[in-house]
Amino acid sequence: MNFTADNVTGGKSDYMSEKGTATLIVLTASWCPACRAELPTLKELHEEFGPKGLKILMIDEDDSKKVARKFKKSLSIPWTMLHWNYDAIMALGNPGVLPVSYVVDKDDKIQHVDVGMLDEHRVRHELKRLLGK
Repeated sequence: MNFTADNVTGGKSDYMSEKGTATLIVLTASWCPACRAELPTLKELHEEFGPKGLKILMIDEDDSKKVARKFKKSLSIPWTMLHWNYDAIMALGNPGVLPVSYVVDKDDKIQHVDVGMLDEHRVRHELKRLLGK
């Protein structure tokens, strides 16, 4: 499931370098209203579960890294944001819609997928199960 992509703030990174004890991979774009709407929830999850080992890895599907970088900066997104590429999208099953969120365990197995806005209750449940209360 590993993939490599450009970090929107510079350089390259890959899933294996960015993963946590649990990882929430989020496909997003600046032009997507639902993607923007779920950002406060993602920030809450980051605050609550980050100290317990959660990493959020956002893959931005904007046309350019410059647009993605502005999106990250303007909304003060604190986690790693990679710019999409074919390998990254194919590693995640090429869902063809946004947003999509994947809860991945420490063994790189996808435990939960939300197509469309993330189901906060279900994601919290999975994160508590993976990271402890």
